[in-house]
Amino acid sequence: VQLIVGAALGNLLSETLADPAVRLFGMSWGGTLNIATRFVAAMARPDLEIISVMGGLTRGSDLNSFEITTRLADLLGAQHSYFTAPLYAGSRQSRDTIMELDVFRAVLEKLRSVDAMAMAAGDLSKRSLLMQDGLPSDVVMEDLIAAGGVGDVLGTVIDAEGRPLDHPINERIIGIGLEDLGGIPNVILAAGGAHKVAVNLAILRRGVIDTFVTDEASARALLERG
Repeated sequence: VQLIVGAALGNLLSETLADPAVRLFGMSWGGTLNIATRFVAAMARPDLEIISVMGGLTRGSDLNSFEITTRLADLLGAQHSYFTAPLYAGSRQSRDTIMELDVFRAVLEKLRSVDAMAMAAGDLSKRSLLMQDGLPSDVVMEDLIAAGGVGDVLGTVIDAEGRPLDHPINERIIGIGLEDLGGIPNVILAAGGAHKVAVNLAILRRGVIDTFVTDEASARALLERG
């Protein structure tokens, strides 16, 4: 399923990124987006900038934002820039301090001004890259599930209605939040598989997704449940 959704996203991005009106494009990370870069058509877009929209994992991985952003920019002959921060701060206080720094405020404003962006959604299981490698050491996946979490988008753990979970992890995110997505002209969500139906339904309920890429079985399940 991930290969199917990744290929579909890659074909969509080939069209989206060929549009000269798209000058700043945001890219999230994860397995589906990694696969998508293999299906994007090479083109010459030196006027385009690809920017990673999430902090990175501390462990090196070809699913990380740095690698995916670089690979996509190389395909397009585009510029690229990183969001050089961990996804989560050690505490809410340290997060607030980091977010107030001039350099981070400037990057966050840039992220909010992208013409379009592609992102994934993760469930709360060990199949999720975030749950496997990205959680702070003092946060346990089972606690997020017990609190009503169904998955994450951009590192924000959400409940079944698409609301940020009332849990300290969401106070530690370094980056943009769900409330920032409304101002972005084209937010592309790519996620499929039966294990992601709940989190996909939750984020779709927020009404912030403009383009949704998934597999047929997931689409049918979402229509039945939603």
